[in-house]
Amino acid sequence: MRQTLYGDSDLVKQWMAPRFGGPAALPFCSTIAQVEDKHKLLGAVWLENYNGASVTAHIVGDGRRWLTRRFLEDVFHYVFAVLGCRKVIGIVRETNGHARAFDEKLGFRLEASIADADPEGALLIYSLRREDCKFLKGD
Repeated sequence: MRQTLYGDSDLVKQWMAPRFGGPAALPFCSTIAQVEDKHKLLGAVWLENYNGASVTAHIVGDGRRWLTRRFLEDVFHYVFAVLGCRKVIGIVRETNGHARAFDEKLGFRLEASIADADPEGALLIYSLRREDCKFLKGD
């Protein structure tokens, strides 16, 4: 059985870090993880830079079948209803076509490109506004 876990979890941080190429000691806001049978991590979202109006999100998972609509509903409910954000922000390398397509499929829109901000070129700033989120259930 799958369930969603919320909070500051060192286990989730350690699991996520090598999957998105960052250190395990990143600045923390919160983590949201999807687990199976209470032990196996399937995917997670790292939230940071929360300022009351927005939060930056990093999402990673193992394989292709881990992500469910229910998990996305849980994540966006937390971001928009619990944290009260107006926007969630995604920062993507311009060379990461998979992440760009993923963000766009979720409804994120490209807002800016910062040239030479990444060793591989530009960083792209995507955002999703609360009113454009298709995963909120009447929140």
